[in-house]
Amino acid sequence: ALAQKIVDNITPIVRQNGNIMNSEGVMIASGQAERLQTRHQGAIAVIAGGREVEIRPEDVAGYPGAQPGLNWPIVLDGQVVGVVGLSGHPDAVRDTARIVKMVTELLLEREGLVEKFRDNLQLREQLLQLLLASPVERQRDKIAQLAALLRFDLQASRCVAVVDIGPVLQDARRQYGAHELVVSRTEAQLAEALAAAGLLCAER
Repeated sequence: ALAQKIVDNITPIVRQNGNIMNSEGVMIASGQAERLQTRHQGAIAVIAGGREVEIRPEDVAGYPGAQPGLNWPIVLDGQVVGVVGLSGHPDAVRDTARIVKMVTELLLEREGLVEKFRDNLQLREQLLQLLLASPVERQRDKIAQLAALLRFDLQASRCVAVVDIGPVLQDARRQYGAHELVVSRTEAQLAEALAAAGLLCAER
C-alpha cells in the first residue's frame, strides 16, 4: 500500500510511469495496474548486481516484463530491499530516476522510523502495565525481558517524585501565554526543582 501511494504521488509529477518491485523482482506498485504482481527481469538483474540497470529500446527483448527505462536499487540500512523503476529512454529520464530513487528511499526510511517508534511505544506501555500489575513478582521475567529490549537498567537507583504542576503551569501561562513554550518552560522548572531537592543524578 505504501509503495503504491509513493508511485501514485510521484508519477503525475515526473510525467513518467513509475514502478516499485520487491526484493524478489515482483512488481508491487505501478502506474500501470495490469503489470502488478508480474516479475520484472530488469529488477531481478538490479537485485543480483546491487546496482542500477538501464534498459534501452533495443534491449527490451532481453528483459521479459520490462519496458525501456532505468531501474535503481532501493537501499535501506546498507541492504537492497527492492527496486524503483522509471519508464522512458534512459538518457532522457536519468536525472529524474535518480531523484525518484532518493525520494522513495527517504519515504521508506521515514516509514521505518515511524514503525520503530510505534513498536517502542507499545513496549513501553506493556512494561508499564506489568509494573502496575499485582503481584509484580510473578511478572519479574517478563519485566526483565521488556526492560532489556528498551535498554532500561533495572539495577539503577531510582526514586519516585510526585509533583503538583498546577502552580508551575499557571506561572508559565502568565509569563508566556498558552502555547508550546509553556510545556518546555514547565519541564525546565520541574527539572530545576528536582535538582534543587537533590533528586536528580548528574550522570545520565
